[in-house]
Amino acid sequence: MSNEFYVECYLDESSGPTKLADLACERTAEGIQALAKNLYQMYRQEDADRIHLRLRGADRSDAVDVAASLRDIAGAAVRRAWAVAGAKAVSGGQVREFNEEDRAPSSWVSGVEGATVGTAVWQDASWGNNAAPSWELLDGDVVLAEAFYYTADNGERLSENFPGEPYVSVVMFDEDDNPIVSFETSPDDFLSIVRLADSGAGDPAKALTLTAEQVSQGVHIYWDRDI
Repeated sequence: MSNEFYVECYLDESSGPTKLADLACERTAEGIQALAKNLYQMYRQEDADRIHLRLRGADRSDAVDVAASLRDIAGAAVRRAWAVAGAKAVSGGQVREFNEEDRAPSSWVSGVEGATVGTAVWQDASWGNNAAPSWELLDGDVVLAEAFYYTADNGERLSENFPGEPYVSVVMFDEDDNPIVSFETSPDDFLSIVRLADSGAGDPAKALTLTAEQVSQGVHIYWDRDI
């Protein structure tokens, strides 16, 4: 692996994205800190809704390391733009790790990956030792929630709430990475939760939980608050 990865920095205009810089980052503590500082200094507060970043050659660890550095120095807009870029850079895990019959549909995945809840973002977390493809809601390097997609053909599905149908199992975590609440819902209803929770303000974990509670009034969401 190269000792560097690259960040393309853009500002969205009405005519399309305008490139401001192309930054190289060494995979060292000093390099990560320097990149975070450059990103913070590059954008003004009024640029908040126009920040657009693209990563080249970056992996999951790079995205997490820079996010941790940005947490100490940058505003929410830069952290959010970095989180979205990082989510796109590490996508595709389920294709590498799972058989086709166990994968979530690409249309569903595109509605989840890169979706934000405040400064947190949904990111691919699919690993072959998981029972199903999964996605994490990350705020910097902190995992707030994880969602698992179970197809009807997945041999490790445990739910009795969705017989013969796909479903999504969501687990919420506290600041010490302990599971605190979980729920199961249909894939379509989970997408509704993801869209509605993207408020851009407030605590991301509370926003996700509150949105799920609101959505559950009209659809089937099965809660487990005693895990």
